[in-house]
Amino acid sequence: MINIAICDDDESVRTCISGVVTAFFDNKNVEYKLDIYSSGDMLLSKEAYPDLLFLDIEMPGKNGLEVAEYYKQRKMTGSGGMKIVFLTSHDEVVRKAFKVDAYRFLLKDYYEEELAECLEDYYQENCMEVLYEINVGSAVLAIRQSDIMYITSAHNGTEIWTVTDEYKSDKALVKWLEELDSGMFIRVHKNCIVNMTHINYIDDCIYLYSGEKIQYSRRNKKELEQRFIQYIQDNVR
Repeated sequence: MINIAICDDDESVRTCISGVVTAFFDNKNVEYKLDIYSSGDMLLSKEAYPDLLFLDIEMPGKNGLEVAEYYKQRKMTGSGGMKIVFLTSHDEVVRKAFKVDAYRFLLKDYYEEELAECLEDYYQENCMEVLYEINVGSAVLAIRQSDIMYITSAHNGTEIWTVTDEYKSDKALVKWLEELDSGMFIRVHKNCIVNMTHINYIDDCIYLYSGEKIQYSRRNKKELEQRFIQYIQDNVR
């Protein structure tokens, strides 16, 4: 089940986007729930936490940037969590939206042309995701790639740190590196690989959205920063 929300003070925009969204996910046979809001204040008053949010930047009351900041402060965006697609009539505000973990930007004059591509990207990234099996006691648990924050070497295997829990695996770190998406994961030192979708920023160490800090090899700093910048450029558009 995908929880989707549209928040825009323009009824015609809400109607158009909801029609495209409905047709897209119906055609994909994906189960979803769609909620419509006419203001940021209404969205927050309902304590809505959608997986995919189409959010107008310029609205009376709380604008889209303020709404996104609210979610960011609660660590609900910028990782395997909520994806925010900003709707705007002015491309000069796009730079500001980078600070609140935008997933996409749709200019209102052209959004109908770009909306289908945005939805297809979201579908490919979040609805057709590879699952990895982890043995937990006598049970086998399937975890999503996007939920993995980082993996570290451990005695006789590895430890997998996800957004919800920690698991142990007898699979070697190098094997994980071979199997995971190379465009998403990077080896930051010999004993650790990190999911770049969970990186908030890089400074003296790697700061994750979860608040955790990961050390990296100083020899790899330049490559790490270049890969992270490239990842942002490729995935935030």
